[in-house]
Amino acid sequence: MGSTIFSTGGGLVELSVNGNGEVVDLVIDDELLSDKSSLQILLIGAINDANKMVQQNQQQSAMGMLG
Repeated sequence: MGSTIFSTGGGLVELSVNGNGEVVDLVIDDELLSDKSSLQILLIGAINDANKMVQQNQQQSAMGMLG
């Protein structure tokens, strides 16, 4: 199973998540290292997007089992 990349801030933060919802890679642009509040906001956004994807995949799997 491959990983899905979530990118925020125009690519300043990239979060790779596998099919189990585990973070397998994180890339942070050096530009953000001096801006803690922006970094925090972008990380939260990427993590929330990844969590939504995992939940949707779980729902689709459950519906497939029922249908």
